[in-house]
Amino acid sequence: MADTIEVTQEDDRWQTVDLQVLAEKCFALVFADQTVDAAFEVSVLACDDARIAELNADFRDKPMATNVLSWPTFDLCAEQDGGIPQRPPAHETPFLDASLGDIA
Repeated sequence: MADTIEVTQEDDRWQTVDLQVLAEKCFALVFADQTVDAAFEVSVLACDDARIAELNADFRDKPMATNVLSWPTFDLCAEQDGGIPQRPPAHETPFLDASLGDIA
């Protein structure tokens, strides 16, 4: 399994954290816990409050800062409210990374 985690740092204050290593460790733990054994790609944006407030306004009509925003590539919603979300689709080709989505 080869996972690609693309980290973009728009705010220099994120330089004090090795966000690439932290993201890789976090996703490895989540994928192991959820037994995800296919290759996936995830994009992570490290930005400031002004930028995330702008994104929150654009995508959720809430013009304020928030801790995390995410945009899944696949609709993995549970079939009923309160249900268990669906798993990402498996890919037969191990060389094809499927994007799980973006996180800011």
